[in-house]
Amino acid sequence: MIHIPWLLSRYFAARFLRWFGVACVTVLALIYLFDLSEMARRASSNTSVGLLLLVRISLLRLPSLFEKLLPFVVLFSTMVTLWSLNRKHELEVTKACGISIWQILRPLLLVVAGVACLDLILVNPFGARMMLEYERLESTYLSSRQGALAISDTGLWARERVGETQSVIHVKSLSPADHSLVTVSVTHMNAKDAFVARFDATSATFEPRHLVLYNVWKTQGEEIPTFFRVLKLPTSFTYASLQESGVDPRSLSFWQLPHFSKLLSKSGLSPLKYELHQHTLLARLLWLCVMVFLAAACSLRPLRQGGTLMLAASGLVVSFLLYFASDVCQTLGASGKLPVLLAAWGPATMSALAGISVLLYSEDG
Repeated sequence: MIHIPWLLSRYFAARFLRWFGVACVTVLALIYLFDLSEMARRASSNTSVGLLLLVRISLLRLPSLFEKLLPFVVLFSTMVTLWSLNRKHELEVTKACGISIWQILRPLLLVVAGVACLDLILVNPFGARMMLEYERLESTYLSSRQGALAISDTGLWARERVGETQSVIHVKSLSPADHSLVTVSVTHMNAKDAFVARFDATSATFEPRHLVLYNVWKTQGEEIPTFFRVLKLPTSFTYASLQESGVDPRSLSFWQLPHFSKLLSKSGLSPLKYELHQHTLLARLLWLCVMVFLAAACSLRPLRQGGTLMLAASGLVVSFLLYFASDVCQTLGASGKLPVLLAAWGPATMSALAGISVLLYSEDG
């Protein structure tokens, strides 16, 4: 086998990086414009939200949205790169010298692998921090949500507003067996965040629009603490909403996900969607390489044979369908209907096998 010269590898990699840069700028601009218009629509009824704040909110979500579309950026970049090389007959000359398509794709795969690692190590943590700030601003200015949930080593912390009263609820853990809360503390504050009362209970359960506390000590100002066997407090939370109102997995970096999953398990919450997101981020490394194979499968047909545009369009449709199937599998995985590993890695692995099989048939068959 003839080894591909270093100069030729660098030439292919440089061509790909040029088109990858153009695709990144184009996709980022389109994402930002569409997202900014959506934010403006949501804020149309809120006169206190100005244009500069909307610009800031949209910028905060941009890295997370771009990460989602990164596989398609790689797909388009690879297709355009190979099409431009094919149009100038550079691929034909290269293959005529005894260099196989696998050697031609190797520099592209190395560059894509480097991009994937850079995304996981740098872009993902940066985007997660920006996503966390986006959630804070979005819930403050654009959302009608009244409650928020945080997880720490000491348990669950929930905050909500009921009328003029703000409540901070601390729960040591949840009991999935009977849907009860273990060791509950509720602190009431007024609109100015001044202390009003505190309720410490050994356990609690949810009733419609109420939190039922058992074996409760009530502390209010300088009064002597009062004991209640049962006490009901108004709340907008339910057991289900308490489970589902956790932190968005996208606002946690890849390096934070394992620790956060352990905290959830310790608190009695399901860590399934966070474990799935962790494996999905790892599987993205494979997805980016898969897109190179899929792009090559529909971009290497010699122009003189005709049907190149139809083949490219078919490849785009198939790629979108495969990625859509990946989203469906992730949804099933998040609901527990598919194992996490199968939901995260199955679609990418099957797509890789399909792309390699098509290349083997068309180039080596």
